[in-house]
Amino acid sequence: MKKVGRIAISPIFIGLLVAGLCSACGGGGGGAAVAPATRTITVALKDVLGNAVAKVLVQLDQSGATATTNASGVATFTGATTGAHDIHIFPAVGSGFQWESIYQTTTSAVQWQMSKNATSYVEFSGSIANLTAGSTLHLLLEDATTGQGFDHSCTVTGATYTCSLPASGVSIGSKRSFNLWALESDVNGDVTDGKKLQDKATYTVTTTAQGGAAVTQNVTLHAVKPPVSNLLIINTVTPPAGVIPQYILGFMPLPSNALIGSSAAFGSPIIAYNPFPAGSNVWAVVGGQTTGATWVRLTKSTPGATLAAVTSSFTSLPAIAAQNAGGVVNHSIIFTPAHGTFTGQSLEIENNAATKTLWNISTPPSITSVTLPTIPSAVTPVLTNGVVYKMQLTDVKIANVTFEQSVAGKYDPTLLSYSDMEAVFSSTVTFAR
Repeated sequence: MKKVGRIAISPIFIGLLVAGLCSACGGGGGGAAVAPATRTITVALKDVLGNAVAKVLVQLDQSGATATTNASGVATFTGATTGAHDIHIFPAVGSGFQWESIYQTTTSAVQWQMSKNATSYVEFSGSIANLTAGSTLHLLLEDATTGQGFDHSCTVTGATYTCSLPASGVSIGSKRSFNLWALESDVNGDVTDGKKLQDKATYTVTTTAQGGAAVTQNVTLHAVKPPVSNLLIINTVTPPAGVIPQYILGFMPLPSNALIGSSAAFGSPIIAYNPFPAGSNVWAVVGGQTTGATWVRLTKSTPGATLAAVTSSFTSLPAIAAQNAGGVVNHSIIFTPAHGTFTGQSLEIENNAATKTLWNISTPPSITSVTLPTIPSAVTPVLTNGVVYKMQLTDVKIANVTFEQSVAGKYDPTLLSYSDMEAVFSSTVTFAR
């Protein structure tokens, strides 16, 4: 999910104020009816690569006006009333994109990144030198612009390796430029060495199907390990009620799977080698779980910093409370948000058999139920009545970001522009459509 600035007087407040002042303004001769205030709402859609997503049907509210995104990925609604609206995004079945719904937003310019189930791969193979016995080689592709990262452990046989890096959400044949790193983990899973592989600033690769043509990349790690250059210490952790703290992780330079350190003995300091340039951010991750729920807190620091006293803003866990039929077609999903301060919440409906996300539903903290919209006749539904689906409820807290700011794209979804994030995932339950 998808900064607090000056307090602004909303159009809703202005409308109410004008209405109140004019309630005693009626003249003896009568007057013409005052037209309700309206505004224009735009919905701009992009994929994970930042490309505009065209030809997607967007619906305003439960059964309101529809518009299709143009070549720039923008759908426009003129004459919309002031106040909050629901935005429903219906990409065509077969496009690979997931359906998206954004409930009760007052934002006039929605900027939304579409999610996609597609997974492509970047294949590597080559030789390796100075890898310590018992260690593991990881390759990391880091998008220097967005901060998005993909990494995977490589299969090492003698002095050679193969590595198949899954690029989630990226279609086969997409060309991307990355920084390319090789990381060496010891038997404890801590990264002890790292090397930037390419000489040029970025490394351009084209994603393929798994097992596609491999790019040859020879890796030479240090014969003598460099000294530890970063120490992450977390001494005090207060999780939400019911959650048992279980692990501490260190990530560089972003919370992808580029693990640089871990601690199974909770409370112990993490000592991990920092293979990235000086000044790169460190993400310390504290996590734990209870029956059917997982909690995670990410805090950003810089090399050499000491982190302590990580406290949850959630005081209890979210849960799906119930569901009921909202008429012949629609259904209402009732849920209990986490108690405490959070930015927003999301419901994820998955295909029970394929474990594939079908519909993402985002709501502000004030919402405790949603009614699924009436699907336009031109749209092929992704949910079928009588079928049971998996559902997950997530509450998210992002430092200095409100729900409306996240809907308007006023934050960096790759976690580069803010200092901490917290999320708590409820147990997976079934939803009968």
